Amino acid sequence: MNRYIFLLFLVLISYSCDQSKLVNNQVITGITTGSKYYTANSFFSKETIEKTFIDNDLNFWFFLESQNLNEDEQKLSKKIGNISKKISEKPPMLFQRMQTFSNDTNFEVSENIVYFFTPNKAMNDLPPQMREIPTSILFNTLQINYNGAVISHLDDYENYLDRGFIAGVSAESEILGPEWEINSSARINLITKQNDPDTIYNSLLNRKTYISFEPNTIIDFKLNSSIIGDVIESSDTVFNYSINIKTPLTNIGSVSLVTNNKKVIRNFSNINSKTFNSKNAIELKNNFNYLMLKIHFENGNTAYTTPIWVIKSKSVVIHNTSFNILEDKKTIKKYIFADIENITHTNINSISVKAFTNNNNDLLYTKDVSLAGREKNTLTIPIITDRTSDTSVTIKTYIDNKYTCETNVPVKLSKIKRVLIDKYHENLYTSNLTILDTMLLNKGYTVSAANEYSYFLDENLKNYDILILTSPTVINENANDEIKLLYAIHNFVYNGGSIILGGSNDEKAKFSIAYLNRILRILYSPVKFRYNENVGLYPIYDETNSFSNKFTPIFNTFNKTIIKSDSVKQIYLRNPLEIMAVTSAGESPVGLTYNTFPVVYFNETTKIENRTLYSTKNLASTVINRFGKGSICIMSGINFSDFDINNLDNKQWISEIIDYLMSGK
Repeated sequence: MNRYIFLLFLVLISYSCDQSKLVNNQVITGITTGSKYYTANSFFSKETIEKTFIDNDLNFWFFLESQNLNEDEQKLSKKIGNISKKISEKPPMLFQRMQTFSNDTNFEVSENIVYFFTPNKAMNDLPPQMREIPTSILFNTLQINYNGAVISHLDDYENYLDRGFIAGVSAESEILGPEWEINSSARINLITKQNDPDTIYNSLLNRKTYISFEPNTIIDFKLNSSIIGDVIESSDTVFNYSINIKTPLTNIGSVSLVTNNKKVIRNFSNINSKTFNSKNAIELKNNFNYLMLKIHFENGNTAYTTPIWVIKSKSVVIHNTSFNILEDKKTIKKYIFADIENITHTNINSISVKAFTNNNNDLLYTKDVSLAGREKNTLTIPIITDRTSDTSVTIKTYIDNKYTCETNVPVKLSKIKRVLIDKYHENLYTSNLTILDTMLLNKGYTVSAANEYSYFLDENLKNYDILILTSPTVINENANDEIKLLYAIHNFVYNGGSIILGGSNDEKAKFSIAYLNRILRILYSPVKFRYNENVGLYPIYDETNSFSNKFTPIFNTFNKTIIKSDSVKQIYLRNPLEIMAVTSAGESPVGLTYNTFPVVYFNETTKIENRTLYSTKNLASTVINRFGKGSICIMSGINFSDFDINNLDNKQWISEIIDYLMSGK
């Protein structure tokens, strides 16, 4: 089985141009492209390659190719190779052919090859030996489609970091010849001492990369004297960091210094400047540590770096922490789940795991563990308490009584579950949700109305669990405030909140859908509402099975892992609009989209205006999409206003969706 893991192949073409200085280094920008986007008939020439560089302001372009080429792919490979030779007089150029590796755990890793990796549904895992032997992996954290869809794999990347892999950040884009542009401002930024092939390749081997959506951003991040991509082998626990960021166009909003398990150990907000500088000391106690920067700009753009690693020794790591809760009238039972993984190929015995709360004063759990080489076990840590406050649990591991690592797991003990209904954007139906309010209050939830901007500040929004936003009709006229609001929503969902977005085909539908799609974009959702400038919107209807008219279609097929009650037999949605999914491979049925879970499926009689459907299989009118630790519920229409909620099984349906989104919070 071939894997979507690539090595630097074929050609790095780089034009001489003005380079941004970074002390004794310079930063060059570019992109990678997979050969999967092309055929032998694709129009390539020396002139088209050069024009692609100029039109997209590239300094380099990595062309990636997988193993076991078919006849057409071999022709394409030869074609690209011949073109690269024709322009070899424009130095520097790197021309090198390499083989990708298989899924075999006996695969021999080379220390002198750059391995590119793009996650996908079919992948099993990176070969574990790539974690044990010094290996140069560049991880495509972004996939940019020619139509503008940007698929983020940043979560996957951070999960691999937490598991002990050492990998740099990269980005992949579909580029189709001279008339096509990279439909995103995102670029790979490569730190290199000189702009020649050998030095550039050495920079790749050492992972000197960061990703930025904001053009010409210079990030100078050091730990002691080490820079982005470096691995520090040291038994020290205290290190000095320095951060210097400069951007010519847009003010920096915030900067976060992030370590293992996505823990933010330094956060700088409200920077409001095109430069940022910070120096200080930090303590890194784990045997395996990484530090990376995440930057938000005031226009909504982001940037993030390859980490700097500090490794005392490789042994075990704790990652993938989560929790579940069961409550009765007297006690709260909470179970923390955490994976403990041996990141070496040798057996490790005498591992002691301990969990503490109350600032490490209360021992909650202890267990002795033995792990074979590369083995991973899931710990189940019970917490039984009658406390009603938020706290955190610290999980620590020791090998032969020597400290190795720890992680903190936030725990919400009997926290009041809060729902925020957005009225700030004068949303459709927000003044007619009184029955929904009463239902939620009877379930023990607290319901608030966000009728002013302050509700959407980061420090306020984080106090809620679910945000409901139904077809907005106005936005803040202050563009900076609106951008900050959108990024507060981004942070809210990424850190574990849930958002319900409801569309509706009303008189202001085009404005509403454009705004909802803007929110979905900032949440990196592959799902959006379909809109075409020539055709307009795409209403869903059913001439056979509807409630009051064909634009209130009835649905009766549900995802039973989400809508668990047998009492929900049929619902309708009022004036729904089609939702679609766009992935790196193009348009995809929402029911087959990665990390997306249909809630309500189409009937055989369901239709979409302005579109011919040959099959309704895998189409859905409501889906839930994951982002970070949170969830996005996208409803093509609304059925929980006072006009609709008591009809059919609408009330029980929305109740179960909210319960599902609340579960685990």
